[in-house]
Amino acid sequence: MLVKTDPDQIQSYLADSSNMSGGYASGVAIPKDYKEVSSFLMDCSSKKIPVTVSGGGTGTVGGRIPFGGFVLSTEGLNRIIDIQDDYAVLQGGVFLLDLQAQVLNAGRFYPPDSTEQLATMGGNIATNASGARSYHYGPTRDFVKSIKVALSSGKIIEIERGKYKTDESGFVKFNDLGIKVPSYDIPNVKNTAGYYVKKNMDPIDLFIGQDGTLGVVLEAKVKLLKKPNFVFDCVSFFNNKDDALKFISDIRSVKSVLSIEYMDKNSLNLLRSDYPSIPKDAIAVIFEEQSDDSPDYDKWNRILEKNNTLTDKIWLGDSPASIDRIKKFRHRLPSALFEFFSSNNISKISTDIAVPPDRLINMLDLYENVLIQNNLNYVIFGHIGQNHLHVNILPRNRNEFELSQKVYMSFVKAGISFGGTVSAEHGIGKLKKIYLEEMFGRKTILKMVSLKKEIDPSCILGRGNVFDERLLD
Repeated sequence: MLVKTDPDQIQSYLADSSNMSGGYASGVAIPKDYKEVSSFLMDCSSKKIPVTVSGGGTGTVGGRIPFGGFVLSTEGLNRIIDIQDDYAVLQGGVFLLDLQAQVLNAGRFYPPDSTEQLATMGGNIATNASGARSYHYGPTRDFVKSIKVALSSGKIIEIERGKYKTDESGFVKFNDLGIKVPSYDIPNVKNTAGYYVKKNMDPIDLFIGQDGTLGVVLEAKVKLLKKPNFVFDCVSFFNNKDDALKFISDIRSVKSVLSIEYMDKNSLNLLRSDYPSIPKDAIAVIFEEQSDDSPDYDKWNRILEKNNTLTDKIWLGDSPASIDRIKKFRHRLPSALFEFFSSNNISKISTDIAVPPDRLINMLDLYENVLIQNNLNYVIFGHIGQNHLHVNILPRNRNEFELSQKVYMSFVKAGISFGGTVSAEHGIGKLKKIYLEEMFGRKTILKMVSLKKEIDPSCILGRGNVFDERLLD
């Protein structure tokens, strides 16, 4: 096993897309096989050495950033083992980009198409990642058929979906591991906040969305679908926000829609220098992606005209080249925001709140009113089809940074009061654990701590992720 301890060589493992600062570690271990993972974890467990699992570094909540101990990088576990018609078997260090390229060549595709294509599959599973198409297909959890996980003890377990279930008391035994899953309520929205639990649950779901705190994802078998014969994108601009929201309501009923995305006026202003063809009077944009062998363009024109779309300014993606241009436009905004936070050396201030459908407009109005009242720079964009918008606050100085954190908490409290979640797709990591406790309360957080201790009794994995590590001691 390769072990790096030189400070210059391990520096890149102390950061992720959250721009959280202050990370440090004694070294980085890069195992080449499962046996080396097992031996490393067994040794760390016996010595109580904290271990932070490192994937592609694309996470936005600081889960990959260590504060002591060792980093275990999955970069050496990067084989795609098998591809069949309806599934693929791959190691945890495989990049999503590489999986998609291979399965598309075989006429199949993997639907959880997260924005960060250089995320690893192990990281996607550990955060239950999702992307724009989760509107139609669902998140990573819905496509994981089995996983192979290394526990902190060094034991390697394999869980096949459907093979085990918790009993009425929450107890389940699998791979000689017997645990009792606690009971608490999870909001009925898109959600990756805290450990996933429900009655008669499959234990495989404990390891999906666990933020690297319960085990190391070594290998997974994931479901594939047939590649759609035809996909087209439509970028619709509006000079009135209410028209954009009515348009969303109309297209939700179209079964062939794969994704519905939103950008506000400030998002468009941030992109205008790179894309001067953005209409000058546009204050909102909706992205729709459809899978339809015979798209009814006349029907779409009627829906667009009904909602006062700037019909002469629509961008249509109906060829590989035009679809790629639209995808790059959509992904340019997150990268521009990352550049802002990096250049200003501040942690990312971005909400990940999802609310029930009947509260979407309330939440959006609240965002805009509070941000304008506090004179804060911001952009709002994201998966509006799932009532899940990202508010990125762009502070200009330290005072605004501190004000932004207070405003963020007010959004969290509002989202929770509406029946929503504090994290719809990015997990909790280290940056958002204060919001998780706001959502669930200390009593439920302690239930999560108890569950972690059952699976990771040495408490070495992902310390500082999900909840305060002082609760482990």
